[in-house]
Amino acid sequence: RGVDVSDIQSYGITIGNDGLVDQCRVRGPWAPVPESPPPGPFSGIFTGEASVISSCTATGIAGIGIQGMDNIRVVDCTVNQVAGCGIVTAHDGTVSGCSVRTCGSTGFDLNQGSVLMNCTAVSCGDPGVHVRNGCALHNVTSLGNQDHGFWVENTAPPGGPTLFDNSTNFVQCVAQGNSGDGFHATSDCSFTHCTADRNGVTSPVAAGDGFFFNDQCRLTNCVSSNNALNG
Repeated sequence: RGVDVSDIQSYGITIGNDGLVDQCRVRGPWAPVPESPPPGPFSGIFTGEASVISSCTATGIAGIGIQGMDNIRVVDCTVNQVAGCGIVTAHDGTVSGCSVRTCGSTGFDLNQGSVLMNCTAVSCGDPGVHVRNGCALHNVTSLGNQDHGFWVENTAPPGGPTLFDNSTNFVQCVAQGNSGDGFHATSDCSFTHCTADRNGVTSPVAAGDGFFFNDQCRLTNCVSSNNALNG
């Protein structure tokens, strides 16, 4: 609690399972300029399973800002100007009240069965939010990212068949000004009170729908406006 780590070249804070990182700041020397080295296999804060990361900040990390294994909670944290993803969780994680900005890769990257709520992803180099099957997202904004605003990817259990049902629930989420689709999924998803506005690009080739999915999805009280291609 209350630990500051600065000018790091690799990991800032690492702990094992069942741990707590609270009110800590991790700052690296990395800056988003053309001569910056590529992202390394590092995280500003890294925890094992069933840990909690709360009220922390990660800035200037030459890799991932905040990362944890299965069944972790990340609460009220901020990540800014990191070379890799902003916040990453393995299976069954919960991320709430967090903000990521100016990440070289994805803003939020969550694995199966995770929950993301009351969060924002802004100006990231890949999708603002990338989740897998069986996730729930509530009151999340994805703005000005260099790919889809929200991307739900199919995953498969180890050694098992590929799963084709995303089965993710979006409530009161907003995708605005992203370079790809506002919401990109395949099947068995629901969208309630969601907005997709001004997503996609018009040159060199027009690309970007407001909502893109295959089948068995339901949209209720949603808005799609001013996107490059289909609503």
